[in-house]
Amino acid sequence: MADDLGYNDIGYNSVEAFTPNINYLAKNGIILDSHYSQPVCSPSRSQFLTGRYSFRYGMQHRNILPTQPHGVPLTEKMLPEVFKECGYSTFGTGKWHQGMFHESYLPTSRGFDKFVGSYSGSSQHSTHEKCFKSPQRDSPFSFCGYDMREAEVVEARQNLTGSEFVTREIMRFDLNGTHSNDLVTDEIEKTLGLAAKSKNRKNHKRT
Repeated sequence: MADDLGYNDIGYNSVEAFTPNINYLAKNGIILDSHYSQPVCSPSRSQFLTGRYSFRYGMQHRNILPTQPHGVPLTEKMLPEVFKECGYSTFGTGKWHQGMFHESYLPTSRGFDKFVGSYSGSSQHSTHEKCFKSPQRDSPFSFCGYDMREAEVVEARQNLTGSEFVTREIMRFDLNGTHSNDLVTDEIEKTLGLAAKSKNRKNHKRT
């Protein structure tokens, strides 16, 4: 998924933009030419995952901050939930950035069987460290933390209010030093059983 850019900022729509990797994805994937991204990440991803404009459910503001008690409303159904209803297994990797203040807003509660990645946004791509400073003027509040997780639904059961998910979650400290590009590719290949086909791909782990 490519977001936060203009329609003519990509190579297959413009002779001025050089984006060979995006062009390859477009040629071999799906182009959503009636889908509009937003200026920043959280609203763009929420629109893609719900199929609805972000202003319809209060997500038209800026990115969700790690300390914000906010996320895509639980009344909004996401694509992985629809896939699950159709009998598919679901897996997500990369950046979530759709709310993390409560378990019910996490990927494994929104339709993903398994998720490997960061819950927040703007994490460092190699160390996976996320630093945050309060947006409030003159506030001294700030912190840094590690944000690379693996979460998997180990049990799902129905109750009177809907679905209840039991999730196993671990911090993937072993991935510190593995660039996000390699990490995401490795996890997708592992999930699809394709690891043997990419033996020649370089890994950019720090030494």
